[in-house]
Amino acid sequence: MNINNLQDFLKARMCSEENFEQVKRNTYKYTDCGAWIEQDKEGISVGSIVEGSDWGVNPIKLNYPFQIKEFWNALDEVEKEAKEIWNDTHGCEDCNLEHPEYGTAMVNPDCKTCDGYGVII
Repeated sequence: MNINNLQDFLKARMCSEENFEQVKRNTYKYTDCGAWIEQDKEGISVGSIVEGSDWGVNPIKLNYPFQIKEFWNALDEVEKEAKEIWNDTHGCEDCNLEHPEYGTAMVNPDCKTCDGYGVII
């Protein structure tokens, strides 16, 4: 099914949302990175900030028409990139890894202090 407009998008998501405000809330709430979503007459955009860093995810724009699978794939890409940025910048004091390019503390997946999750900065 082609997504040609916002109504098609709401219907194709097959979630309980009745309007775009609910989509925005659920996109933020049910993604690990707290992704954002915007819509305009041309389509849908998704992206994310990464708290505590100077970097954010490059937004992905889907212009109408698109397939709902393209939306879910874009959201997965946003989650993946946000996790990479987090891991490059949010290591705890015991992670003992430094990003070679940015000079930031990287998350060590084997760290016993933060269990490989890093810390909020």
